Amino acid sequence: MAKRFKIHPGIGFARVGPSEQGFFIDGERLGDPPFELNGNGEAVEFTGYKDASFLIRRQAARFRVYEYDVDDASHVETFVGEVSATDGARIEWSVKLVNSKASGPLMRASAPGSGGFDGERVVLPHPSRFRNPDSSLPAGFTRDDLKASVELSVNGVNQAPARTTGTIAGNSIFLGEVRTDAEGRLVVLGGEGRSGSWLNPAPSLNSFLNNTGWFDDVADGPVDARVTLADGTSFDAVGAWVVVGSPDFAPHVTPIITLYDVAANAMHNKGTQAIPNPLSYQEDIKPFVQRAADLYWVNSASAWSDVRELLADEGDNLRDPTSGADDLRDDGFEAIIAAETDLSQFRFPPMQRKILEMWRDGDFVPGPVARPAETEVQLLDRVSLTAGIGGGFFPGIEAGFLLTEPSVYSEFGRVTRGKFTDHDGTVRDFEPGILTQRMALPWQADFNDCNGDWWPAQRPDLARFDEDGNTNTDSFGNDVGHRWTRGVSAENNTPVERASMVEEVARLGVIVETDIGGELVQAESGRDPALDTGA
Repeated sequence: MAKRFKIHPGIGFARVGPSEQGFFIDGERLGDPPFELNGNGEAVEFTGYKDASFLIRRQAARFRVYEYDVDDASHVETFVGEVSATDGARIEWSVKLVNSKASGPLMRASAPGSGGFDGERVVLPHPSRFRNPDSSLPAGFTRDDLKASVELSVNGVNQAPARTTGTIAGNSIFLGEVRTDAEGRLVVLGGEGRSGSWLNPAPSLNSFLNNTGWFDDVADGPVDARVTLADGTSFDAVGAWVVVGSPDFAPHVTPIITLYDVAANAMHNKGTQAIPNPLSYQEDIKPFVQRAADLYWVNSASAWSDVRELLADEGDNLRDPTSGADDLRDDGFEAIIAAETDLSQFRFPPMQRKILEMWRDGDFVPGPVARPAETEVQLLDRVSLTAGIGGGFFPGIEAGFLLTEPSVYSEFGRVTRGKFTDHDGTVRDFEPGILTQRMALPWQADFNDCNGDWWPAQRPDLARFDEDGNTNTDSFGNDVGHRWTRGVSAENNTPVERASMVEEVARLGVIVETDIGGELVQAESGRDPALDTGA
């Protein structure tokens, strides 16, 4: 029996933020709250998404090493458990973070029907043009000088090496740092959410997607570990990947389709992931219904109110597979599928749409079914990917359409370290920085322009309640909420507003679960009051 060691989650997500007052780690089990690490590297209670100056705090990604037994004949893996530095093991962590947006290809919208799910338009790389053509490169610089890279390493318990920086066109850029917790697990933090230009003055931000002369500090890359056990034997763990993305301003609202769903659909296309049989309303369908209902808090489309009311009034009947509930299930299905018209450039992946169709048609069982329990590592992978936006990929938030490609995955929730087949059939190396390379440059420009039904589960369109518990109604008495970007952008998608988002996005509010008058609602929190006074 051989041993194998793997890092989990297979894909971890950190998020940028300018606050210098600590960081937090998102809950690592379903339903768990975020937490923080104290000076000894131990988990302590979460103190908030914002600091005392109303700036968004960084979110870290935490990684662990797990041991598996591998059968010599069948090569089947059997999960054993976590390997910890406190158990006598030495874990030497290494991370590479790369930002290659400015050096990468021009990104462009696909023609209708040429990409995405069911004709969904997505953003894809141009085959021959760059965001910064050769003629725009600064004197004395090559295209490689537009790519920032840092290599980070750490081992031991509760260690925090000195910060290091990369450069883009001679400009220092902080992409992130690493440390360990009290058990020797790896903690990866990203940059500070800073964007800028190597040109003076900085060019106008004329696009939500491509802006010549600009850079930002999101990044991605491999996470590796060398494990030496107490008996002196050493192993290289199967590596993971970390993605540093933009902040999540509605962390208690889950996207209708997550990156976990996208990975499941990719593995379904690969032939290694089947639709559950039998399908369970409780386990397989209700999560989609609940996610659609929760979008009510951050988006004004009537479909979410409809689903929310259905859950409140007919929740038990939605799990009824008999013909007596056909009309009700059909109403629920149509309200959820309205996401394909009410959310811009969004389509359900085929696997998830099929699950919803089976619910509509009564092809499911109401309650939980007997299935193998998910292991600790499967839950880590699920929770990590569930927090990510799974469409529309125009271009996306953490990562884009690339994660829909089956060849990107070496196994469920783990990307390849070799080659993959891109959307156009080209075989490419899966290189550090490739996931964030295809996102908007700078990311704040896209955050400004994606108002109006793009990704409200992370970039809200509205807050139903402000921090004081106040609602906002129109002249007809309809609850229209508070525009999330007020004080920063009027949402006219102008260069000036994009520049304002670059400077001020970290001061906007976070939509969190709040008790108002004895009722749990999603309300704005941590918004800088100076945004309302022009200070």
